[in-house]
Amino acid sequence: MKKTILVIMLAVIIFMIWITPVIANTTTSEAYIPSETTVIKFTETSNKQELLNLIEVYKTEQEMFQEKIEELNKLGLSYSPVYVETEEKLIITETYLSYYQNKYDMIKKAEEEELWKQKALEYPAATQIWKELKSFGFNDYVCAGIMGNIMAEVGGQTLDIHWWEKGNGYYGICQWSKTYKQYVWDASLDQQINFLTSSIRYELNTYGSKYKKGFDYTKFYNLTNEKDAALAFAKCYERCGKASYKQRQINATKAYEYFVN
Repeated sequence: MKKTILVIMLAVIIFMIWITPVIANTTTSEAYIPSETTVIKFTETSNKQELLNLIEVYKTEQEMFQEKIEELNKLGLSYSPVYVETEEKLIITETYLSYYQNKYDMIKKAEEEELWKQKALEYPAATQIWKELKSFGFNDYVCAGIMGNIMAEVGGQTLDIHWWEKGNGYYGICQWSKTYKQYVWDASLDQQINFLTSSIRYELNTYGSKYKKGFDYTKFYNLTNEKDAALAFAKCYERCGKASYKQRQINATKAYEYFVN
């Protein structure tokens, strides 16, 4: 019995001697656990410049964390504690960025809506025409070019548009002749704008060469200068006298500056 106990004790001692170096040489790492108590505290401000500064700060941080995550992915460390920690920091950064960007956008939108209200009070018809041309898809330069012509037709070279004007066999914002009487004469402003946008493709494709060789609706649609758009519309849609070309271009710049700048 004593011999058996002695053998068992000896076996235990040998086992402990063997296992000790293994335990001593084993390294352990503590996995990073994202904090569940992270506090998000925003800087409350309605100053647009301050918001832009904050947006820039968090955009820079966002790029930094995104680059770090890409590097860790390349190294095959997408499950490492550093990766998890960086990912959490990125989420926090994007939370701040989204908050400040949304707040800035809301302030800017409110300012723009107020500005459009003022424009509608000052020049109701011109503002309606501009907004409907924009909703049709025209860029600011093309809208200004068309508006410059309308200003010449029924605005006395101003944005005070008399859309109901009739005289000498012509009617409306583009002073359509009696050829178009069944379509647009005595029509409301909204109906006139609809007719304009529905007929412009045909007119530009048919008479585009009056502006320049190979010119058509698609090229008109993509113009990026209000003076060019005014001249093209004058030659291809209005088909008016040359004497008013320059004035229509001047009008277009006025319209651009009023509605865009």
